[in-house]
Amino acid sequence: MKSVATIAELRGYLSEQRRILVCFWKKGCPGCMAASKVIDLLHGPDCAVLGFDCTGGMKEAKALGVDNTPYWVLFERGEKSAEIRPTSDGEALHRFLTEKAGFALPEPILMAALEDGREYARNVQAAIAEILFRRADSDEDTLISAARLMILKACAGDENIPACVDRQIAHCVQRLTEGAPKGLREQRRLAAERLPGEREKLTEDLEALRRRMNEP
Repeated sequence: MKSVATIAELRGYLSEQRRILVCFWKKGCPGCMAASKVIDLLHGPDCAVLGFDCTGGMKEAKALGVDNTPYWVLFERGEKSAEIRPTSDGEALHRFLTEKAGFALPEPILMAALEDGREYARNVQAAIAEILFRRADSDEDTLISAARLMILKACAGDENIPACVDRQIAHCVQRLTEGAPKGLREQRRLAAERLPGEREKLTEDLEALRRRMNEP
């Protein structure tokens, strides 16, 4: 997907295209990773697709009424005609893409792409979390965030969420307290003491994720 990063660049495309879907994204955004698998499917003669890179900041996007990513805006003849957060509701996204943007995209294929994208995003986050968890210079907050991501990934498909969370917390605490580099053990010790307090929130987040996955 071709991308721009300023309103001035965007205007050039808006003047050339009768209908254009602009996908606001930024590097490291999990929702953007998930939505990218849908973008790969968007091809057709009636609507062009353009990225708007917000990695450097949201100032330009906010001037267009966009305050977060991922966010998609459909322009027709240079004016906004519709907009949507692509990862919030698969059925609404399908209606948006087919009825408003004019793409021929079967709903089952869209839903499969969304799920593939979510899995891709989870895998990327888990890999980054593992790197941060191993780094000797990660501070307490970074270690907690990394541990949370690792636990969420490990327990997302487990039948007994509370038991899985307990196991994974114990595993992370063990890793934090064993083999910490000399002189850098304090941050890992603090994270190990704090992590068990995340149990309730982790369990709630995983149960909410399961409910969303089981929705028809």
